Amino acid sequence: MTAAGMAFALEIDGLAGPASVMRFVAREALSEGSTLEVEVGLSEPVDALSLIGRKASLRLSADRDATRYFHGVVLEADGSVRDADGRGSLRALVGARVLTLKHARDSRIFQKKSVQDIVQAVLDGRGLGSMARWMNTRSPSVRAYVVQYDETDWDFVRRLLQDEGIGFAVRHEESEDTVVFFDDDHGTAPMEGVETLLDRASTQLSENVVWDVRETRAVSFEGVVRRDYDLTRPSLDLTAEARAPRDAGHEHYDHPGGFTDVSEGRRRAQEALERLRSRCHRLSGLSDCYLLEPGRRFSVEGHPRSSLNGALVVTRTEHEGAVTRRDGVTETSHACRWEARTREAAWRPHGAAPAKETSGPVVAWVTTPSGEEIHTDDYGRVKVRFPWDRSRPTDDRSSTWMRVGQAMLGGAMMHPRKDFEVVVDHELGERDRPFVSGHLYNVELSVPYALPDNATRTSMQTATTGGGPGANEMRFEDGAGEEEIFLNASKDMTVSIEHDGVWHTDHDESVTIGGNHSMSVGTVHQRQVGGARTLSVGGSQSLNVGGTLGENVGGSASTTVGAARLLTVGGDLSEQVQGSLSRTVGGMQCVTAIAGYNRNVVGSATTKVGAALIEVCGRSNTSDAGGSRKLMVGAVELIRAKQISVSCSAAYTETAAAEIIKCSGSRTDTAGAALALTAGGGVSVKASDAVIEAKSSITVLAGACVIKLSSSGAISIKAPKVDLTGAKTLGQVLHRSN
Repeated sequence: MTAAGMAFALEIDGLAGPASVMRFVAREALSEGSTLEVEVGLSEPVDALSLIGRKASLRLSADRDATRYFHGVVLEADGSVRDADGRGSLRALVGARVLTLKHARDSRIFQKKSVQDIVQAVLDGRGLGSMARWMNTRSPSVRAYVVQYDETDWDFVRRLLQDEGIGFAVRHEESEDTVVFFDDDHGTAPMEGVETLLDRASTQLSENVVWDVRETRAVSFEGVVRRDYDLTRPSLDLTAEARAPRDAGHEHYDHPGGFTDVSEGRRRAQEALERLRSRCHRLSGLSDCYLLEPGRRFSVEGHPRSSLNGALVVTRTEHEGAVTRRDGVTETSHACRWEARTREAAWRPHGAAPAKETSGPVVAWVTTPSGEEIHTDDYGRVKVRFPWDRSRPTDDRSSTWMRVGQAMLGGAMMHPRKDFEVVVDHELGERDRPFVSGHLYNVELSVPYALPDNATRTSMQTATTGGGPGANEMRFEDGAGEEEIFLNASKDMTVSIEHDGVWHTDHDESVTIGGNHSMSVGTVHQRQVGGARTLSVGGSQSLNVGGTLGENVGGSASTTVGAARLLTVGGDLSEQVQGSLSRTVGGMQCVTAIAGYNRNVVGSATTKVGAALIEVCGRSNTSDAGGSRKLMVGAVELIRAKQISVSCSAAYTETAAAEIIKCSGSRTDTAGAALALTAGGGVSVKASDAVIEAKSSITVLAGACVIKLSSSGAISIKAPKVDLTGAKTLGQVLHRSN
């Protein structure tokens, strides 16, 4: 459309001589930036390379309105010779400075920053920080971990802004281009100089009009559902949704939703619905107004369809202008194709390139704070540094916390240590959701055993922390003929069995204990040895039995005590020998039983004590022998009990220098054959009633005196002299017996 009185002017830093604009196309859109394709005539040729990256500015002006600018830097240039006079032409592509982010690709990590902080840091890093104008109505939430991986700064920034629901518009001010970031309609501004454009068919005006206005409606989603997961609250249902007023069931579901707070999830679901529906209702048209700019507000009036009148916000423009010279007459033309939304309709950025998908696991190295070898949080998560991360922090600031894959057991817990090379995978392929899935060896941290020499070994080894020399290890050797399971505890070892335990060794077993050995058995302890058993104790041995002690020896048993032997029994003491019992004590034998002491020998019993024999029982003292019984005591024999019973089926011989028997109850000595009692000193028997019974005869010898009691009833007394006390009574007895 012819634009009378309109002028175009282009300025490029370093361009010598005047440049006359021949034609241009300027394209702008919300959250997409702006580009300018321009062709100019030059008085002389130009080196296109010298213009790349230079600042450029196109100025559109008219007598009636404000001046419109298009600023940027030269992204492409094509200079050529046009005619024989040497005059040249230049075609250049100029882009807003923010578009230079397309020509920077990086891989890095941002932690504990909001989207605004991250975008501002990217702009600052490219020297564009001063062009940012933030007009957000809310503070973006802080994100724990955000990864830019093999992604241009442009794609990275647009992706983050879209995910946060923040749009941006390039504003071309008089001296430079700026970027306005906004999260709602407050970020828009009225169009400068003109606020209303009339439909051309309804007015006689030829300027600042619109025509060919169209309304486009499209099917879109009416509902959004987002769901996520929080490892600190795994049972919590993190589901959020948003619905349009008219819900026909066209629902958009996505997981993960990118939130761990339900209220945050609802906000994100609502913004996602607005983004998905941002192009379901739009208006477009043509205009001669060169002031139309994305992010600016204007109104349409005078259209015969009332629904097309009203307040709009520009979302996209394409300005096209040309200068033609024919027959000495210069003619300027300009037209703008525009798209807009109603002010009532929410708008969110869309169309950003998604993050680059992970093509598989990556490697990384575990990091810790200075001086620490193992560093985890409450959930066993660790931090790592990636070889692609250019920020290069080597301590616990290198990454977010990452869960560590464990064996599929309820109690498995393994922590990779500092500088371990690990395999990092990503939940749902998202680099912002990493976890450690494995461990790899390298030259610096190599395998624990030389390979391939030890290829038949499988080992689980944990080294002592702090660089210590030890290691706990469980090792399997699978070499034929050398099969082995090896366990090593670098210091202490504890084995806990909550029910039965079985230990079976088919061949030899050797146990070596450098210090003490303690065993506690709650109920019964049974040990069976098929062959011989040797127990050697270098110091003392103590055996304490709270209940019953039974010892069963199929063959012979020998006990040698170099000094004293003390046996104390809280209850009854019973000894039963199927064969013969022979006991020799070089010193003293002492048996103390709080209750009774019972000794039962099927065969003969022989006990020899070099010094003293002491048996003290709280109740009974019983000794039975199936054969003969011999007791030889070199010094004193002391027997004390309430009841004493000695019985043997054959001869009974007892020899002692002195014998003291104290029985508060009854004492019975029974011998199947001869009974011999020999005392080196005196023998004293004191009792309220004493009974000595023999089947054949009883003979009492004292020097030359003999008293014999026969089973026939005869009493024989032989002595050099007999002194009878109470002879009268004795005579009466003898008289009656005759």
